[in-house]
Amino acid sequence: MLEQLDYVVVHRDKDADSGQYRPMRIFLTENCFTSRGMTVENIRTWLHKYRQWAVASGVAESMREKYERHQLKMARLGINIDNHHSLKNRLKQIKRWVVSPELRAEKLRVTSDLEAALDGHAQKLRQLRPESTNGRWRTAWLRYAAAGQLTPVMQMKLERNLKDEFPQLHVSDAEKYYRLLLERAGVPLK
Repeated sequence: MLEQLDYVVVHRDKDADSGQYRPMRIFLTENCFTSRGMTVENIRTWLHKYRQWAVASGVAESMREKYERHQLKMARLGINIDNHHSLKNRLKQIKRWVVSPELRAEKLRVTSDLEAALDGHAQKLRQLRPESTNGRWRTAWLRYAAAGQLTPVMQMKLERNLKDEFPQLHVSDAEKYYRLLLERAGVPLK
């Protein structure tokens, strides 16, 4: 009944002893607390005070180790949730509900800063790369040469002859260079 009311999330898995699907773990949802008159701010305050107490009394590390041991024990018993992605996503959703809005705002600020920095780097990379928006003739030449229409010797001979006539054309205007190569190879241009 609690599961139907969305007060708990039940992880069911196959029991090794009985061979049946049974509830293995039960997680409380936010509705379990809010339906009993607790506000989100009260829950956040309680969790924050508990965290402060755990750090101040030196229990935080031992509790983290205890939780890790618990996770290992669950994995040994075959009750891990690694392959249950919808359950993991639901637990993350519950955790996000508890996290304070200030932390969410801080996370949004940091992610927007990172995205802006990445956009700046992408802009710099675009400036470093040469514009290859119209590589039509180069692509056509490479396809023609790769298709076996030319022998490698003939290809090198055409390229060498064109470079002898126009020494810097392949650097200054690459598209014109490849177009001339196609014309000299006898490819009909459209």
